[in-house]
Amino acid sequence: MDNGTERELVRRMLGGDEGAFDEFFADYFPRLFRFAVLRLRDPDAAEDLVQNSLIAAVRHLGSWRGEATLFTRSDEVETAWAVVDPIIDYWANKRPDHFPNYAAGTWGPSVADEFIAREGAAWRQP
Repeated sequence: MDNGTERELVRRMLGGDEGAFDEFFADYFPRLFRFAVLRLRDPDAAEDLVQNSLIAAVRHLGSWRGEATLFTRSDEVETAWAVVDPIIDYWANKRPDHFPNYAAGTWGPSVADEFIAREGAAWRQP
């Protein structure tokens, strides 16, 4: 979709044209979904992510100045993912042994209590 077409679509959406919202989702959802599935390797998570992203985009349309297209070019996104993917892969395959996790329903790891005590503070109890 070119910039002029996007500008018109945004103008219609801001005016409350429900057909424009349908066009917006019909045009952007399939491409973003395919991209997200390739990255996340989980169609359900990809669908949730894309739906939430498009809803967020619609909610912030009023701040769009029309200087660029609504979405970043795919080559820019690919470059960004080339940086992020290795980090995600590393996190997925290597969990730190020293991570101070804690049991559900507790106030947190003991190291948090030790840290806040060193600072002369205390947790507020609800």
